[in-house]
Amino acid sequence: MDSRDSGRIGAQVIRRLSFRVLLLLAYWVAVSGAVHVFMQRFAFFEGWPYPEYAFEHFLDRSAARPFAYRALMPWMVNSIDAALPDRVRERYQGAARAVVDRYTQKRDPAYWTDARERKYMIAYGLMALFGLAALVALRALIAAALPGEPALRDAGPLLFGVLLPLSFMNGGFMYDFSELFFMFAAFAFAWRAHVAPLLVVVALGVLNKETAALLVPVLAIPLWYRLPRAAGWRATLSMAVVSGLAVLRLRALYADLPGSTGYDSLADNLAFWSQPSSGMRFMNLYAPLLVVPRGLNLLMIVPLVVVLWSGWSRRAADVRWVLLASLAIALPLFVLFCNRDETRNLSLLYPALCLNVCAAVAAAYRSRAAPTGAAADAG
Repeated sequence: MDSRDSGRIGAQVIRRLSFRVLLLLAYWVAVSGAVHVFMQRFAFFEGWPYPEYAFEHFLDRSAARPFAYRALMPWMVNSIDAALPDRVRERYQGAARAVVDRYTQKRDPAYWTDARERKYMIAYGLMALFGLAALVALRALIAAALPGEPALRDAGPLLFGVLLPLSFMNGGFMYDFSELFFMFAAFAFAWRAHVAPLLVVVALGVLNKETAALLVPVLAIPLWYRLPRAAGWRATLSMAVVSGLAVLRLRALYADLPGSTGYDSLADNLAFWSQPSSGMRFMNLYAPLLVVPRGLNLLMIVPLVVVLWSGWSRRAADVRWVLLASLAIALPLFVLFCNRDETRNLSLLYPALCLNVCAAVAAAYRSRAAPTGAAADAG
Protein backbone atom coordinates (compact mmCIF):
# COMPACT_ATOMS: atom_id res chain seq x y z
CA MET A 1 0.00 0.00 0.00
CA ASP A 2 1.55 3.30 -1.09
CA SER A 3 1.19 6.68 0.57
CA ARG A 4 -1.65 7.72 -1.76
CA ASP A 5 -3.73 4.67 -0.79
CA SER A 6 -3.03 5.35 2.88
CA GLY A 7 -4.08 8.95 2.40
CA ARG A 8 -7.34 7.96 0.73
CA ILE A 9 -8.13 5.46 3.49
CA GLY A 10 -7.31 8.04 6.13
CA ALA A 11 -9.56 10.60 4.45
CA GLN A 12 -12.39 8.07 4.28
CA VAL A 13 -12.01 7.28 7.98
CA ILE A 14 -12.06 10.97 8.88
CA ARG A 15 -15.15 11.60 6.72
CA ARG A 16 -16.95 8.60 8.22
CA LEU A 17 -16.04 9.66 11.75
CA SER A 18 -17.13 13.24 11.08
CA PHE A 19 -20.46 12.03 9.74
CA ARG A 20 -21.00 9.86 12.80
CA VAL A 21 -20.21 12.74 15.13
CA LEU A 22 -22.71 15.02 13.37
CA LEU A 23 -25.32 12.27 13.37
CA LEU A 24 -24.88 11.68 17.10
CA LEU A 25 -25.15 15.42 17.66
CA ALA A 26 -28.46 15.48 15.78
CA TYR A 27 -29.69 12.52 17.86
CA TRP A 28 -28.59 14.25 21.04
CA VAL A 29 -30.46 17.45 20.15
CA ALA A 30 -33.63 15.44 19.47
CA VAL A 31 -33.26 13.54 22.76
CA SER A 32 -32.63 16.76 24.65
CA GLY A 33 -35.92 18.14 23.35
CA ALA A 34 -37.78 14.97 24.31
CA VAL A 35 -36.33 14.96 27.84
CA HIS A 36 -37.13 18.66 28.22
CA VAL A 37 -40.79 18.11 27.33
CA PHE A 38 -40.92 15.07 29.60
CA MET A 39 -39.55 17.02 32.57
CA GLN A 40 -42.03 19.85 32.08
CA ARG A 41 -45.02 17.47 32.32
CA PHE A 42 -44.97 16.72 36.07
CA ALA A 43 -41.57 15.05 35.59
CA PHE A 44 -41.23 12.32 38.24
CA PHE A 45 -44.37 13.15 40.26
CA GLU A 46 -42.12 14.18 43.13
CA GLY A 47 -44.06 14.89 46.32
CA TRP A 48 -47.19 13.66 44.55
CA PRO A 49 -50.21 13.37 46.86
CA TYR A 50 -50.80 9.86 45.51
CA PRO A 51 -47.96 7.73 46.89
CA GLU A 52 -48.52 4.92 44.38
CA TYR A 53 -45.94 6.34 42.03
CA ALA A 54 -44.33 9.42 43.61
CA PHE A 55 -40.62 9.92 42.96
CA GLU A 56 -39.53 9.34 46.56
CA HIS A 57 -41.50 6.09 46.78
CA PHE A 58 -39.87 4.79 43.63
CA LEU A 59 -36.49 5.41 45.22
CA ASP A 60 -37.21 3.83 48.61
CA ARG A 61 -39.02 0.91 46.92
CA SER A 62 -42.34 1.58 48.64
CA ALA A 63 -44.31 2.48 45.49
CA ALA A 64 -47.48 0.51 44.91
CA ARG A 65 -47.68 -2.29 42.38
CA PRO A 66 -47.28 -2.36 39.40
CA PHE A 67 -44.89 0.61 39.75
CA ALA A 68 -42.84 -1.21 42.38
CA TYR A 69 -42.02 -3.83 39.76
CA ARG A 70 -40.11 -1.23 37.69
CA ALA A 71 -36.96 -1.72 39.77
CA LEU A 72 -33.97 -1.20 37.47
CA MET A 73 -33.88 2.58 37.19
CA PRO A 74 -34.43 3.26 40.93
CA TRP A 75 -31.68 0.74 41.68
CA MET A 76 -29.32 2.49 39.24
CA VAL A 77 -30.11 5.94 40.67
CA ASN A 78 -29.56 4.82 44.26
CA SER A 79 -26.41 2.86 43.39
CA ILE A 80 -24.82 5.74 41.48
CA ASP A 81 -25.53 8.20 44.27
CA ALA A 82 -24.16 5.79 46.89
CA ALA A 83 -20.97 5.29 44.87
CA LEU A 84 -20.22 9.01 44.47
CA PRO A 85 -17.26 10.24 46.53
CA ASP A 86 -18.04 13.09 48.89
CA ARG A 87 -15.98 15.56 46.85
CA VAL A 88 -18.03 14.72 43.73
CA ARG A 89 -21.28 15.15 45.62
CA GLU A 90 -20.17 18.54 46.86
CA ARG A 91 -18.98 19.61 43.42
CA TYR A 92 -22.25 18.78 41.66
CA GLN A 93 -24.75 19.61 44.39
CA GLY A 94 -25.27 23.04 42.88
CA ALA A 95 -25.97 21.53 39.46
CA ALA A 96 -28.47 19.15 41.03
CA ARG A 97 -30.25 22.03 42.71
CA ALA A 98 -30.34 23.94 39.41
CA VAL A 99 -32.03 21.00 37.66
CA VAL A 100 -34.58 20.75 40.46
CA ASP A 101 -35.27 24.50 40.36
CA ARG A 102 -35.71 24.32 36.57
CA TYR A 103 -38.22 21.50 36.43
CA THR A 104 -39.85 20.56 39.70
CA GLN A 105 -43.38 21.52 40.65
CA LYS A 106 -42.67 20.64 44.27
CA ARG A 107 -41.39 23.89 45.77
CA ASP A 108 -41.34 22.84 49.43
CA PRO A 109 -37.74 23.30 50.73
CA ALA A 110 -38.37 20.71 53.44
CA TYR A 111 -38.92 18.06 50.78
CA TRP A 112 -35.67 18.68 48.92
CA THR A 113 -32.81 17.14 50.83
CA ASP A 114 -29.35 17.15 49.25
CA ALA A 115 -29.62 13.42 48.52
CA ARG A 116 -33.01 13.80 46.86
CA GLU A 117 -31.75 16.64 44.67
CA ARG A 118 -28.78 14.54 43.56
CA LYS A 119 -30.97 11.55 42.75
CA TYR A 120 -33.31 13.80 40.78
CA MET A 121 -30.34 14.96 38.68
CA ILE A 122 -29.00 11.41 38.29
CA ALA A 123 -32.38 10.17 37.07
CA TYR A 124 -32.54 13.12 34.67
CA GLY A 125 -29.08 12.35 33.29
CA LEU A 126 -29.75 8.62 32.96
CA MET A 127 -32.91 9.32 30.98
CA ALA A 128 -30.98 11.46 28.52
CA LEU A 129 -28.26 8.81 28.10
CA PHE A 130 -30.82 6.04 27.65
CA GLY A 131 -32.65 8.23 25.14
CA LEU A 132 -29.51 8.65 23.06
CA ALA A 133 -28.77 4.92 23.36
CA ALA A 134 -32.34 4.19 22.25
CA LEU A 135 -31.88 6.12 19.00
CA VAL A 136 -28.58 4.35 18.35
CA ALA A 137 -30.30 0.99 18.99
CA LEU A 138 -33.13 1.98 16.66
CA ARG A 139 -30.54 2.78 14.01
CA ALA A 140 -29.09 -0.72 14.46
CA LEU A 141 -32.58 -2.22 14.18
CA ILE A 142 -33.37 -0.38 10.93
CA ALA A 143 -29.97 -1.40 9.54
CA ALA A 144 -30.70 -5.04 10.35
CA ALA A 145 -34.29 -5.11 9.08
CA LEU A 146 -33.82 -2.85 6.04
CA PRO A 147 -30.19 -3.39 5.02
CA GLY A 148 -30.58 -1.66 1.67
CA GLU A 149 -31.74 1.66 3.13
CA PRO A 150 -28.75 3.50 4.64
CA ALA A 151 -30.47 6.89 4.48
CA LEU A 152 -33.46 5.61 6.49
CA ARG A 153 -31.09 3.87 8.87
CA ASP A 154 -29.67 7.27 9.82
CA ALA A 155 -32.74 9.48 9.40
CA GLY A 156 -35.36 7.16 10.90
CA PRO A 157 -34.16 7.48 14.51
CA LEU A 158 -33.94 11.25 14.15
CA LEU A 159 -37.55 11.43 12.97
CA PHE A 160 -38.62 9.21 15.86
CA GLY A 161 -36.75 11.39 18.34
CA VAL A 162 -38.35 14.55 16.97
CA LEU A 163 -41.86 13.07 17.29
CA LEU A 164 -41.32 11.35 20.66
CA PRO A 165 -42.28 14.44 22.74
CA LEU A 166 -45.82 14.14 21.37
CA SER A 167 -46.27 11.10 23.62
CA PHE A 168 -45.44 12.93 26.85
CA MET A 169 -48.74 14.57 27.73
CA ASN A 170 -49.38 13.86 31.41
CA GLY A 171 -45.96 13.34 32.88
CA GLY A 172 -44.05 10.12 32.90
CA PHE A 173 -41.73 7.87 34.82
CA MET A 174 -37.99 7.56 35.06
CA TYR A 175 -38.05 4.20 33.25
CA ASP A 176 -39.65 5.53 30.03
CA PHE A 177 -36.42 6.21 28.11
CA SER A 178 -34.68 3.06 29.30
CA GLU A 179 -37.74 1.11 28.15
CA LEU A 180 -37.21 2.47 24.64
CA PHE A 181 -33.57 1.44 24.66
CA PHE A 182 -34.21 -2.12 25.82
CA MET A 183 -37.02 -2.58 23.28
CA PHE A 184 -35.04 -1.29 20.30
CA ALA A 185 -31.93 -3.21 21.36
CA ALA A 186 -33.93 -6.43 21.80
CA PHE A 187 -35.44 -6.13 18.32
CA ALA A 188 -32.04 -5.33 16.80
CA PHE A 189 -30.53 -8.46 18.36
CA ALA A 190 -33.55 -10.54 17.33
CA TRP A 191 -33.29 -9.36 13.73
CA ARG A 192 -29.65 -10.42 13.65
CA ALA A 193 -30.44 -13.69 15.49
CA HIS A 194 -27.95 -12.87 18.26
CA VAL A 195 -29.65 -14.94 20.93
CA ALA A 196 -27.26 -14.58 23.89
CA PRO A 197 -27.29 -10.74 24.03
CA LEU A 198 -31.02 -10.83 23.26
CA LEU A 199 -31.66 -12.84 26.43
CA VAL A 200 -29.63 -10.39 28.50
CA VAL A 201 -31.50 -7.40 27.08
CA VAL A 202 -34.89 -9.08 27.58
CA ALA A 203 -34.07 -9.80 31.22
CA LEU A 204 -32.94 -6.21 31.84
CA GLY A 205 -35.98 -4.90 29.96
CA VAL A 206 -38.32 -6.85 32.26
CA LEU A 207 -36.50 -5.59 35.36
CA ASN A 208 -36.91 -2.08 33.97
CA LYS A 209 -40.62 -2.55 33.21
CA GLU A 210 -42.32 -5.90 33.59
CA THR A 211 -44.52 -5.39 30.52
CA ALA A 212 -41.44 -6.05 28.37
CA ALA A 213 -42.24 -9.75 28.88
CA LEU A 214 -45.23 -9.26 26.57
CA LEU A 215 -42.83 -8.68 23.67
CA VAL A 216 -41.47 -12.25 23.74
CA PRO A 217 -43.91 -13.59 21.08
CA VAL A 218 -43.20 -10.55 18.90
CA LEU A 219 -39.44 -10.92 19.25
CA ALA A 220 -39.82 -14.57 18.27
CA ILE A 221 -41.04 -13.60 14.79
CA PRO A 222 -37.73 -12.34 13.35
CA LEU A 223 -35.96 -15.26 15.03
CA TRP A 224 -38.24 -17.79 13.31
CA TYR A 225 -37.42 -16.23 9.94
CA ARG A 226 -33.66 -16.41 10.57
CA LEU A 227 -33.02 -19.56 12.56
CA PRO A 228 -33.71 -23.23 11.88
CA ARG A 229 -37.00 -24.32 13.38
CA ALA A 230 -35.50 -26.10 16.39
CA ALA A 231 -33.15 -23.21 17.13
CA GLY A 232 -36.01 -20.75 16.80
CA TRP A 233 -38.11 -22.66 19.32
CA ARG A 234 -35.16 -22.92 21.73
CA ALA A 235 -34.55 -19.19 21.51
CA THR A 236 -38.23 -18.41 22.03
CA LEU A 237 -38.47 -20.77 25.00
CA SER A 238 -35.31 -19.25 26.47
CA MET A 239 -36.80 -15.75 26.20
CA ALA A 240 -40.02 -16.95 27.84
CA VAL A 241 -38.10 -18.58 30.70
CA VAL A 242 -35.82 -15.59 31.28
CA SER A 243 -38.66 -13.05 31.20
CA GLY A 244 -40.95 -15.29 33.25
CA LEU A 245 -38.36 -15.79 35.97
CA ALA A 246 -37.70 -12.06 36.10
CA VAL A 247 -41.41 -11.32 36.47
CA LEU A 248 -41.84 -13.95 39.18
CA ARG A 249 -38.85 -12.58 41.05
CA LEU A 250 -40.27 -9.06 40.97
CA ARG A 251 -43.67 -10.28 42.14
CA ALA A 252 -42.09 -12.18 45.02
CA LEU A 253 -39.97 -9.21 46.11
CA TYR A 254 -42.86 -6.78 46.22
CA ALA A 255 -45.79 -9.06 47.04
CA ASP A 256 -46.40 -7.31 50.38
CA LEU A 257 -46.89 -3.88 48.81
CA PRO A 258 -50.36 -2.50 48.03
CA GLY A 259 -51.74 -2.25 44.52
CA SER A 260 -52.19 -4.72 41.70
CA THR A 261 -50.80 -5.54 38.27
CA GLY A 262 -52.76 -2.79 36.51
CA TYR A 263 -55.56 -0.24 36.61
CA ASP A 264 -59.03 -0.97 35.27
CA SER A 265 -59.65 1.98 32.94
CA LEU A 266 -62.14 0.43 30.54
CA ALA A 267 -65.20 2.44 31.63
CA ASP A 268 -63.31 5.73 31.63
CA ASN A 269 -61.73 5.01 28.24
CA LEU A 270 -65.06 4.08 26.66
CA ALA A 271 -66.63 7.27 27.98
CA PHE A 272 -63.70 9.30 26.69
CA TRP A 273 -63.69 7.79 23.19
CA SER A 274 -67.45 8.09 22.86
CA GLN A 275 -66.95 11.85 22.58
CA PRO A 276 -66.28 13.00 18.98
CA SER A 277 -63.95 15.73 20.24
CA SER A 278 -61.53 13.11 21.59
CA GLY A 279 -60.09 12.59 18.13
CA MET A 280 -59.40 16.29 17.52
CA ARG A 281 -57.50 17.45 20.60
CA PHE A 282 -54.43 19.67 20.59
CA MET A 283 -51.77 20.70 23.09
CA ASN A 284 -48.78 23.00 23.49
CA LEU A 285 -45.45 21.28 23.12
CA TYR A 286 -42.56 23.75 23.37
CA ALA A 287 -44.25 27.15 23.33
CA PRO A 288 -47.68 28.65 24.06
CA LEU A 289 -50.11 29.02 21.12
CA LEU A 290 -47.89 26.82 18.90
CA VAL A 291 -50.11 23.79 19.17
CA VAL A 292 -49.56 20.25 17.94
CA PRO A 293 -51.97 17.31 17.72
CA ARG A 294 -52.47 15.56 21.04
CA GLY A 295 -52.63 11.85 21.62
CA LEU A 296 -54.59 9.97 18.98
CA ASN A 297 -55.66 13.04 17.04
CA LEU A 298 -57.05 12.05 13.65
CA LEU A 299 -54.62 14.46 11.98
CA MET A 300 -51.88 12.05 13.03
CA ILE A 301 -53.65 8.70 13.03
CA VAL A 302 -55.22 8.87 9.56
CA PRO A 303 -51.97 9.78 7.74
CA LEU A 304 -50.12 7.16 9.79
CA VAL A 305 -52.60 4.44 8.80
CA VAL A 306 -52.33 5.49 5.14
CA VAL A 307 -48.54 5.32 5.28
CA LEU A 308 -48.58 1.93 7.02
CA TRP A 309 -51.02 0.54 4.45
CA SER A 310 -48.97 1.85 1.54
CA GLY A 311 -47.12 -1.00 -0.11
CA TRP A 312 -48.26 -3.44 2.58
CA SER A 313 -48.31 -6.52 0.36
CA ARG A 314 -44.81 -5.81 -0.97
CA ARG A 315 -43.28 -5.45 2.49
CA ALA A 316 -41.14 -8.19 4.00
CA ALA A 317 -43.29 -10.75 5.80
CA ASP A 318 -41.43 -10.52 9.11
CA VAL A 319 -41.83 -6.73 9.20
CA ARG A 320 -45.59 -7.08 8.60
CA TRP A 321 -46.07 -9.84 11.16
CA VAL A 322 -44.19 -7.90 13.83
CA LEU A 323 -46.64 -5.02 13.42
CA LEU A 324 -49.72 -7.26 13.46
CA ALA A 325 -48.52 -9.12 16.56
CA SER A 326 -47.65 -5.86 18.33
CA LEU A 327 -51.09 -4.43 17.56
CA ALA A 328 -52.77 -7.58 18.86
CA ILE A 329 -50.95 -7.17 22.18
CA ALA A 330 -50.84 -3.39 22.64
CA LEU A 331 -54.30 -2.22 21.55
CA PRO A 332 -56.39 -4.36 23.96
CA LEU A 333 -54.08 -3.39 26.83
CA PHE A 334 -54.40 0.27 25.85
CA VAL A 335 -58.20 0.15 25.96
CA LEU A 336 -58.39 -1.88 29.17
CA PHE A 337 -55.70 -0.39 31.36
CA CYS A 338 -54.23 2.82 29.95
CA ASN A 339 -55.09 6.47 30.37
CA ARG A 340 -57.40 7.78 27.64
CA ASP A 341 -55.31 9.09 24.72
CA GLU A 342 -51.91 9.05 26.40
CA THR A 343 -49.80 7.58 23.63
CA ARG A 344 -46.77 6.81 25.82
CA ASN A 345 -48.88 3.82 26.87
CA LEU A 346 -48.55 2.48 23.31
CA SER A 347 -44.77 2.17 23.62
CA LEU A 348 -44.90 -1.58 22.91
CA LEU A 349 -45.84 -0.61 19.36
CA TYR A 350 -42.88 1.69 18.74
CA PRO A 351 -40.36 -0.80 17.25
CA ALA A 352 -42.93 -2.28 14.86
CA LEU A 353 -44.29 1.14 13.88
CA CYS A 354 -40.81 2.51 13.20
CA LEU A 355 -39.88 -0.43 11.00
CA ASN A 356 -43.10 -0.39 9.02
CA VAL A 357 -43.06 3.37 8.48
CA CYS A 358 -39.46 3.16 7.27
CA ALA A 359 -40.36 0.25 4.96
CA ALA A 360 -43.31 2.22 3.56
CA VAL A 361 -41.17 5.33 3.00
CA ALA A 362 -38.48 3.27 1.27
CA ALA A 363 -41.06 1.70 -1.04
CA ALA A 364 -42.61 5.07 -1.83
CA TYR A 365 -39.29 6.63 -2.81
CA ARG A 366 -38.31 3.61 -4.88
CA SER A 367 -41.58 3.86 -6.81
CA ARG A 368 -40.98 7.55 -7.47
CA ALA A 369 -37.45 6.91 -8.66
CA ALA A 370 -38.41 4.01 -10.96
CA PRO A 371 -39.80 6.11 -13.89
CA THR A 372 -36.68 8.30 -13.84
CA GLY A 373 -34.46 5.28 -13.93
CA ALA A 374 -36.54 3.70 -16.70
CA ALA A 375 -36.35 6.88 -18.73
CA ALA A 376 -32.61 7.01 -18.30
CA ASP A 377 -32.32 3.40 -19.47
CA ALA A 378 -34.46 4.14 -22.50
CA GLY A 379 -32.32 7.14 -23.36
